[in-house]
Parts: sequence; structure tokens; C-alpha cells
Amino acid sequence: MHGEEYRRSRRGYLAALVTTAGFGGCLGLEESESTPSGTRMGTATAEMGTADESGAASTGESLPPGTRWTFDANGPFVGGPVYADGTVIVTSVDRHVYGVDETSGARQWDASTETELDNGLTVVDGTVVAAGIEEQLGVDAADGTPTYQHVDFDLGVLAQTSDDRRAYQARPVTGGVRAVDPTTGEVAWSDRTAKPTDAEQPNERVWDLALDGDILCAGVHPNSRNGSPPWGFAGYDADTGEQLWYVERDLDLDSSVYAEVAVSGGVCYGSVGDHYMAIDARSGVVQREVENPDRALSMYGATNGIVVASVGVGLEGIDVETDETVWQSDAVPSDPASFDGSTFWFVSEGSLYEIDVPSGTVHEHQSVTIGNTSLTGDLVVTDETVFVTTDDATLRALERQ
Repeated sequence: MHGEEYRRSRRGYLAALVTTAGFGGCLGLEESESTPSGTRMGTATAEMGTADESGAASTGESLPPGTRWTFDANGPFVGGPVYADGTVIVTSVDRHVYGVDETSGARQWDASTETELDNGLTVVDGTVVAAGIEEQLGVDAADGTPTYQHVDFDLGVLAQTSDDRRAYQARPVTGGVRAVDPTTGEVAWSDRTAKPTDAEQPNERVWDLALDGDILCAGVHPNSRNGSPPWGFAGYDADTGEQLWYVERDLDLDSSVYAEVAVSGGVCYGSVGDHYMAIDARSGVVQREVENPDRALSMYGATNGIVVASVGVGLEGIDVETDETVWQSDAVPSDPASFDGSTFWFVSEGSLYEIDVPSGTVHEHQSVTIGNTSLTGDLVVTDETVFVTTDDATLRALERQ
């Protein structure tokens, strides 16, 4: 979910957690004694499923049409789903990371956590990196064996992205960003502040990250100034951690507005409310800068040199080099969305859509039938299946049509 309403409510919640950490230290969360639940193959019960680890079906009311299987946890899912080599991976409020077989819905493995890991879930070269405000966990995607676990606010995460070598994370307490080896949890490099030239304000928070090749772009919120300006953007060498540039703007905006970033084709595209700019990702030179009160953007990401963003009541593809709108669509994501190469997938008003980002060609695939529930989390689309999570603590495999 990348809509502005979700961004604001989610980040407001995280900001409250960070504030709590700053005044009272680590949150006192008690260890959950919940036990992972199971899978329903073609049938569903009115209550949470009780199938065993093999994924045997329970009896009950039929699942919605087009549903291959469902998998239940003992609390809502807060991370994922993500997909890796036949396994669908999710994290739950019940303090588990689950690996579920894509075909049968059977639980392949689960790994327990100390806290809710709801601020990043990615797979890096066969290792799952699940992150939260005060903990991060590495897990072998093949068998669920933990590779490392850090339970410490200083190693907590506000946002996360990855390439095929490392996970890149925004630091929640001291600000700045870090790169982490997924198999050991060792910090490859760390920049403790996004604004090294201002010694009096070292803790501005990075709230959004985007990666393109060897350049990591960051959107910076002025948390250290209690919500006052400036907002900023920063660029890093992803290999060494060297900060390449920093750009900031004093804007008359509410502190609930956050700096969003997308990067493609060597251009970092930054947006703060109705103010947005295109920045050379290597040099930091601002190529274009626009302020338009009637055109506030909420960006989903970028690929093939095109930023995909919701603008008002529509969806647009914006050329990062020219800032021109190259296509528009009336279909706007109201639920989970994801990129798959040059394709953007999303759900709008109960239907699954696919947009070819370079051309803007829109294809409506099917109705997403999930019964009397609502979609949460992210969206994964494979050749045959659509994986989503719903607010009844259920992971659902839907037939792709």
C-alpha cells in the first residue's frame, strides 16, 4: 500500500514509536506464546484455520471463487508477501516470519521474533531480511534457519530496500542510513546522519529509500527540528556508503508530509507534497524543480525512466528526464501495488490491473474476490497466482486470469 493516506497514518505511528524510544528506551513488549496456525485448501472455516503443519484441509464453508488456498496466522500480517523460489514469505503481529509453499499453501517453515517486524521484508540472494522498529532478523529462505538476529533500537529500521548483495536501511534513532550483509547481519557501512554539515541537527530521519544500480536515494524528514523545515533528499554510493550529495528545501508544509523518492535512469525523483524535483543521482545537480499546489504527487516507484504516481484522482507515468506526463489512467490503486520489472500491478475497486509502464497500456485482469474482508500489505503476482493478505490474518492465493 503506497497511497498518501496509508503513508501518513503508518509513518505517524512509527514516529510515535520513535518518540517513545527517545524518551523511554526500548518498548516493553512481552513475548508472545502464540503458535502458528495452518492452511485451508479449497475450504474455509468461519474461525481461524486449525490445519496441521502439512497443510491438510479443514472442513467448513467454501472459499471465495478463484481462491486456491488460504493460510492463517494468529494475528494480522504486517510485512509482505514477498516471493522467492516457490516460497511466499510474510511477517505477522504474532511475532513470526512464515514461509508458505506457493502451490499447496502448506507452511514450509516459520521463525519466531521478539517484536513485530513491520518496516521491511525483502529477500537478498536467498536470505530473508525482516525488519522492525527495534529488531531485524535474517532467515534462510529455503528452510527458515535464522542467519542472524539483532534486537536493539540502534539496529532497528524505519524503511528498507535491497539489491542482490545487501539490504539498505533507514535508521530509526540516530537517523541516516546503513547497508547490512543479509547472511551475517554485519553492517557494511553506516552514515549516522543524512545532513553531516549541520552538527547541531544530526538526527533528521530518513523515511524513504530507492535504489537504482549503485546509487541509493533517500527522502529525509525534519524530525530533529520537531517537524519544522527543511525537508531534504540525499544520494549515496551503494557500494561504499559515501554520501554523494544533499539537497534541502524550506517548505511551508505540515510536519505529517514526508519526502518520497523514486529513482530510475540515473535520476532521483523527489516529492514533498506539492513540491517535487528531478536530481542527477550521481552529482546531486537539480535538473528541474516544480511547485504546483494543484498537483501533489504520491509516488509508487519508477522503472524504465518513468515514475508512477497518483496525481489527484488519476494515475500518471512521468518521464524522469523531461518531467512530462507520458500517460494517464483513471484507474487508481486503492489497495496493494507492486512492480515486476517494467510492469506495475495494483488493485483498484476490487479488480486487478496491470500497466506496462513504458507505454502506459492498461489491462484489467480479474475481480479480486476475498469475501467480507479488506486487503492489506503488499501484492505479489506470478505467472499463475496472485498472493495477497487480508485483515482477517489470512494469506490468500488467488488464481491469476
